[in-house]
Amino acid sequence: MRTQGDLGNDGETVGGPAPAVAPWPGPGAFPPGPDEPGTPSAGWFRALVQHSHDVVSVSDAKGRCVYVSPAVETLLGYAPDFAVFNDLSFIHPDDHQALVDTHREVMSGPGATAVVEYRMRAADGSWRTIESRVANRLDDPVVHGLVANSRDVTATRAAENALRRSEDRLHALLQRSTDFVMVWDADDTVTYYTPSVFRFIGDRIREQDGGELGITHPEDRDRVVETIARVRATVGSVETLRFRCRRFDGEYRWLETTLRNLLDDDDVRGIVLNAHDVTEQVEGGLALQEMNEALRRSSATMKAIVDNSPLAIYALDLDNKVSLWNPACERLYGVTAAETMGREVGCVPDYQRERFEWLRDRIAEGQTFSGVESRTRRPDGKEIDVSVSAAPLLTEDGVQAGMLIVCADITDRKEAE
Repeated sequence: MRTQGDLGNDGETVGGPAPAVAPWPGPGAFPPGPDEPGTPSAGWFRALVQHSHDVVSVSDAKGRCVYVSPAVETLLGYAPDFAVFNDLSFIHPDDHQALVDTHREVMSGPGATAVVEYRMRAADGSWRTIESRVANRLDDPVVHGLVANSRDVTATRAAENALRRSEDRLHALLQRSTDFVMVWDADDTVTYYTPSVFRFIGDRIREQDGGELGITHPEDRDRVVETIARVRATVGSVETLRFRCRRFDGEYRWLETTLRNLLDDDDVRGIVLNAHDVTEQVEGGLALQEMNEALRRSSATMKAIVDNSPLAIYALDLDNKVSLWNPACERLYGVTAAETMGREVGCVPDYQRERFEWLRDRIAEGQTFSGVESRTRRPDGKEIDVSVSAAPLLTEDGVQAGMLIVCADITDRKEAE
């Protein structure tokens, strides 16, 4: 296997062993003798090269290295008299052709230059990424060679690759996220939106050419317009609000939204909206309010609301026994009212039991919860994801009689996420 020699015009390694690398002065050294008045001395140039952080090397017309500066010891760990620049086995096999092509490019004529990046094996066995800037100085009577300035860019390339991977990961997350990100400029033109926005709004987002999208619920519109105006008025301002937004199928959904004014950010130059769907959480809280109001109004009204609610509603007394189990509970949990009334609730898996008891104790203290995501198991073994809202169950006199729980099935949404 040929590993030493020169780079011929055909890019092959040819000829006999390369000459040993000479310490300065050597082939291509500055000529000795008195310095010319008014010009830097040869000693000045020699000191400049000898103490440079970059490696300075000189090769002849066939690519054989005839000089390398002492900085090679710092760069790769080799002594400056070690002919690593003449041995292709020190170059990563995948990068041989790049060096051949660079040699051919700089040999195109006097003054030709090229930049090449390649991997070189250091004394400790690691591969270092080297960037070399090569210039043809063969017609220079002092240098008469190909001059290369080389530096280690391993850390720089590693940082760039890490940043690129991070950006790719962020892009992939944004492409698959169910949360919304949307940006519009000072003219109210949408300049960016994630795929989740299109999946929610539909073609209307692509047809938008300035002005509002017209998808805010009429009852929420004034509040949304006022909030946007306040955010727009102050660079850097941030506000959060909930409002109803019309989905592509015409259904209004509650969005938890954060608005940020980044009009002065050169990379954004817009108002940024981050939002996610909290419909189950909001409706669960509203349902709890309705249930307590119904209890205070009349048991008959309460029963009608509970029985016809699409949300699963059940109640536990102070002994943690089921005292209410509506038809939606039967459909969600696969257990009839006759099977569960007067018994402890059986839809809580063992691994969720501790969390359920903690929640129950907090409610007994008078706290309420809305939109707590949990997982439960049906008698047939199927596990389902639910959004749970819970509050103390009060008598007409305001005395706590247990707790009221409202559950919404969010299995489809969780699977989509």
